[in-house]
Order: sequence, then structure tokens, then C-alpha cells
Amino acid sequence: MECVKLLGTVATYFEERGFGFIRPDDGSKDVFFHLKAIKENAQGMRVGAPVEYEMGEDRDRRPRARKVRVLG
Repeated sequence: MECVKLLGTVATYFEERGFGFIRPDDGSKDVFFHLKAIKENAQGMRVGAPVEYEMGEDRDRRPRARKVRVLG
């Protein structure tokens, strides 16, 4: 099964705490991401940055972004 790449924008990012939220381009609810999910270029992570990501779940089955990649 192929993973669907989704697009969004970083809505909030707490660098010192290692997490943030992505605002999906499709207008759905903001999605949590953890610093460990950033695939590459963590220095480019900032509020307003366009990103590509996959949807996943945490241990409690809550939605969470995986394989987050800053675009551009």
C-alpha cells in the first residue's frame, strides 16, 4: 500500500520543546508533529514553512504527521 503525501503549512512550532502543528492545505484540522518526524532539513522548520507529510497515528491512535519534509 502506497502512502499518500499531503501538503500543508507549519502553523505553530515550538523548537525548544520539539513539536508543532501543521495546517493542512485541504482545510482540515491541524495535525501534530514531533521533531523526530522531520525527515530532513530541521533548520528550515519555521512557522509558515510549506511542508509535505504523511498521516499516521501515535500509540493512543491519535492523528500525527509522519515523514515531514520542508519544501522549497
